[in-house]
Amino acid sequence: MKHTAIRSLAAGLLSLLLLGSCSGGAETELSSPGTSRTAASADAADDSPADGTPAAEAEDEAEETEEAQEDPAPLTEEEALAAAMEYIGRPVDELIAVIGEPEDRDYAPSCMGDGEDGNLYYGGFIVYTYRENGEETVQDVE
Repeated sequence: MKHTAIRSLAAGLLSLLLLGSCSGGAETELSSPGTSRTAASADAADDSPADGTPAAEAEDEAEETEEAQEDPAPLTEEEALAAAMEYIGRPVDELIAVIGEPEDRDYAPSCMGDGEDGNLYYGGFIVYTYRENGEETVQDVE
């Protein structure tokens, strides 16, 4: 939830900065909660040095937001297990996008069909899968 709020704030600030730079010096009113200024004053703020001024702070916040999006905090073992259980019957790729790559995996011919049974090993639990025709589905979590 915290990352969503930061992302929204950064997107809003970026939009304001882009509006100011795209106005070509026209006196366009830019507003954000509690403030109001013209594009000319926004352009002046955009040229501020990286010394703690509002434009520099906004740029720093945008960079921090990008870094947070790239490296989400890893889930605890309990959170990963709970998430994995919610993905039973869904594609393995969706699960991996949420809880990350398994520590190890193995496959063997399946008795359920022409595909393969898979075991994805995570710290403290195993995700059982079925893979056929390039599609892999979560079957169970233990």
